[in-house]
Amino acid sequence: MKKKTLFILLLAAVLTFSGCSSLVLRDSDVDARQTILTVNGEHITKQRFVNLYNYNLYTEQQYAQLLAQFGMSDGTVDTANVLQNTAQSFISSNVIQHKAAELGLDQFTDEEKAAMDADAETQYAEQLESVKSVYFADSDPSDEELEAAARNEGITLETVRASVEQNMVEDRLKEYASRDVTVDDAALQSALDEKISAQKERFENSANAYNTARNGSDTIFYTPAGYRIIQVIELTGDDAEAEVKALIDRAAQGEAMHSLGAEVREYAVREGSTLPSADVANAAMALNEAGSVTEAIQTSGGYAFAKYVQDVEEATVTLEAVRDELYDETLETARTDAYNAAMTEWVNAADVQLYLDRLN
Repeated sequence: MKKKTLFILLLAAVLTFSGCSSLVLRDSDVDARQTILTVNGEHITKQRFVNLYNYNLYTEQQYAQLLAQFGMSDGTVDTANVLQNTAQSFISSNVIQHKAAELGLDQFTDEEKAAMDADAETQYAEQLESVKSVYFADSDPSDEELEAAARNEGITLETVRASVEQNMVEDRLKEYASRDVTVDDAALQSALDEKISAQKERFENSANAYNTARNGSDTIFYTPAGYRIIQVIELTGDDAEAEVKALIDRAAQGEAMHSLGAEVREYAVREGSTLPSADVANAAMALNEAGSVTEAIQTSGGYAFAKYVQDVEEATVTLEAVRDELYDETLETARTDAYNAAMTEWVNAADVQLYLDRLN
């Protein structure tokens, strides 16, 4: 079945169930054993499908609720999308299993099996804690009650163990599909150019973005023009003004800011910067020469002043300076692209039959 045809069939099928939430099984072994889809001749039963769908739905609901707490979501979940992703997951996992078996990549040593067992135990315990926090926040359930609640969401030790093994097999397949992938200087330069362009746009769109990147863990690929480095001292309290003025006098006479006995913070500011505050940034930008200091500036918590240290020169990083960092990242991207391309070929060649109407 071609990928385009498979996508259309999946889309048409899930539209029928766009309003479904958790799927349930009828009280019948026959119902549970119904085939929902087949992949390369392997039958996926309703029981297996419902278990994974409910687990995926539970995971998406937890994520949506987390985003809602930060105002980044309304807390709802697109159940049709969950249904489609569940079907695609079965198709992909089956293709992976078949390809891994064909290549002999699905065999594990006793040591590897033991490591996967331990990993599954740890992940299962973590997921039980998550279920407990959601469904038993105000009670102390027994182990049986907790495991039953998890099972209703498709979470069992067996499903977690299967997921761990699936990930291991997929890692091996990715290694196989990308075994001949390399990156050259042209690819590295292209990756660098993309990062420079992205940072340039980011820094142009936000007056505070360069300062945030400079003080964080980001690699600076592009240093923008128009910025100056300032050092700021702020003292809190209603009576801080006199002390700040005394520090300003000492700084104006050439004494280093770090020798003044107060905490010094450094910022990169430009016109429009609002860090550490708009008033401080504006006052610092109004200074005419490096080494000069502002007057005392009232802040929300006390008084502050800034010293103009130096201008920031526009610059772009060289490839040699970031070669190792870019190489690892670019190689991983290329390896992932190669694996995704291989997966597309394998899925296109798979024989897939859908019976999602049986979920009614």
